[in-house]
Amino acid sequence: MILDELRAASIAKKIVLDLYHLGVEWNTLGASATTTQNVVIDADSDFLAVKVMLASYSAAGTIVSNPDYTLTISDSGSGRLLQNQPIHINTICGTAQLPYVLPEPKLFKASSTVSLTLTNRTTTAARVNLTLGGVKIYYMPGFSRSSFGW
Repeated sequence: MILDELRAASIAKKIVLDLYHLGVEWNTLGASATTTQNVVIDADSDFLAVKVMLASYSAAGTIVSNPDYTLTISDSGSGRLLQNQPIHINTICGTAQLPYVLPEPKLFKASSTVSLTLTNRTTTAARVNLTLGGVKIYYMPGFSRSSFGW
């Protein structure tokens, strides 16, 4: 759907797609803590998230293999939450080794803010890295996001 439209526009040289990873780090996510990280999407391009990855470390080089965290994602560009309640990260993040591929890519508009709220449901503090993998969309002169009808 959206990827097909983007590929066609890229071939027609109406847009440029660049591989991009949007990463956040909680250093340190405290035991039983809830913390929000806000990421502003660059003003020069939209960002299309295709996959989500998470890695958690209880100490340097010590991977937390099954972290008990919940995640809430909101998008100021659309004014929407991406779920109805905090969701356990095992169901929506995958791992750094095996990313979760979104069933439909999520478009974040230029200059919007993505808010990621992580809750640690354990008694162990950790460093957590969460990455949204996807592409930046640069529009050529005379073409814009509205040209797609989005």
